[in-house]
Amino acid sequence: MVGAADGGCAAAASMRAAVRRLSFGAAEERREAAGVVAALARSDDRRKRLLPELGVVPPLVAMLADARGGRRREAGRGGGAAGARQRDAQ
Repeated sequence: MVGAADGGCAAAASMRAAVRRLSFGAAEERREAAGVVAALARSDDRRKRLLPELGVVPPLVAMLADARGGRRREAGRGGGAAGARQRDAQ
């Protein structure tokens, strides 16, 4: 029979694996790890408080910055209304 301690060990291992994938994984691995982190944070308040201590915040912030930067680059290349305004101004 699996005890509460075994469940805690499995969750801790899952958190550590997600942190490694967030920090060192390829883009798709980082996206999946972010989903795991979100699920873990929703599952238990204690885990939610532990996740920042494990180092998940900097990689998540970097992912957001990369995503926002990519959208800005696309807009600057002529995509969307911002690109149309830039072309009209020239």
